[in-house]
Amino acid sequence: MKKYARKSDFNGKGINQGYIFNDGQYYCQTEKQAKEYVESKGFNWKEEKQKFNTKNEWFYFTLWEEIDTEELFDIEGNVYTTCVECNEPVNLELKKCESCFTSIYIITLSPSKT
Repeated sequence: MKKYARKSDFNGKGINQGYIFNDGQYYCQTEKQAKEYVESKGFNWKEEKQKFNTKNEWFYFTLWEEIDTEELFDIEGNVYTTCVECNEPVNLELKKCESCFTSIYIITLSPSKT
């Protein structure tokens, strides 16, 4: 399985390069998708693109070279983690590694009651 670092908010697919908006509030892969998003917010694409590398920058293009083993994606945007036993990707919906059958426990923290 090819691993992807992020999931595109534009089409739900896994991506390893693309545009990141507002510190991760929105991800997309292509300039065309980024332009569409910027214009959907009522901004002018050419004006906003000129803000790259300035203090007013609110989005930029990047390559994600390292993939987080705690949360990664496939091309379809399904979420995976890495099995602690065999180091293979595990679909979080299955909760069990298909390679070594190790159970994956998802821990949720609830607020303490005081």
